[in-house]
Amino acid sequence: MTNDNVADAASPEPRLAALKKHPLINDKAVIVTQLVEDVYDEVESGLTFRYTGLSYEMPPRFGKTWCIRGVKHLLGHFEPSVLTFVLTARGDDKAVRTQRAFNGDLLMALGHGAAARVSAADRLAAALNFVRTARDIKAVEIGAECEQIVFFIDEGQNWTIKDWGFWKDFTNLFVHDDPIHILTVVFSQPEVFGLIKTLRAKPDIFYRFFLQHRPLQGIRHKSELGLIMKRFDSGAAMEHPEGSGRSYTEFFMPQAYTAGWRLEKELDHAWAAIKPVTGEKNRTELAMASVNQVLKIFLVSQMQADGPQYIGGDPEQWLNAAKVDIFRDLQSSL
Repeated sequence: MTNDNVADAASPEPRLAALKKHPLINDKAVIVTQLVEDVYDEVESGLTFRYTGLSYEMPPRFGKTWCIRGVKHLLGHFEPSVLTFVLTARGDDKAVRTQRAFNGDLLMALGHGAAARVSAADRLAAALNFVRTARDIKAVEIGAECEQIVFFIDEGQNWTIKDWGFWKDFTNLFVHDDPIHILTVVFSQPEVFGLIKTLRAKPDIFYRFFLQHRPLQGIRHKSELGLIMKRFDSGAAMEHPEGSGRSYTEFFMPQAYTAGWRLEKELDHAWAAIKPVTGEKNRTELAMASVNQVLKIFLVSQMQADGPQYIGGDPEQWLNAAKVDIFRDLQSSL
């Protein structure tokens, strides 16, 4: 970092102006937790051994979206030839789902408009063309054939048995018509258990997408929180702006960071503050959304104290970050 950049980073005005654009503030940060690493290893195995499906369940706000974002990020880094899509399964109050409605939802989830396409066949063709075009673009980017696609399905519990049948038919079109391997990675809330139980009577769907299913847990150990805080300190792991090499910790506390202070040094205070709050509801794990919120609140609250003499927060400051209403609301809503 140049001297000019150091000066810019230390000045509060540019930081305050850029605050709203920071990924941590707008909840777009990619945080590679132990959970993300574990799921990535399983997805990588699924690609190696040509699995058709992996399925995970987790309570809301405990880390499904964070996990998808993190695994997708790691795939982009370590498996650049793999094309990825993230689709959110939409619920529908109608008892009977139609192919046309599902194809329309699929187009919208892919980021492609469906309003102008009336028939089910038109919508299906548009979805297929959208994915194939993305595959062709990826092939040009990597200078080789794109032979694998990972579809992450978020909120998988929202799809009915009929929807999953439509999804099976959609993925079959690639298997039959293209030399391509499709891996579907499903993330659901715990109520998916009822769907999976019913799907055992539909082996063509169950064995393709839900045979390998397991629950995921939030942050259970102090060391896992420490890993997250350590990544905040690393420009190689979490940087902003992109390409700057400036870590999240350095962005919020540039002078203290230059002087040697690191967020990871706050682990004892952070864990002591966060754990009792979750314990009020007899929880044994922390929600990723809640932990992210506490770290965000702490860093923002310390910005005005930034300086070369900064030695870190005290227990009361961490308790204040952990006890703000938004954090309690997050935990109590789970």
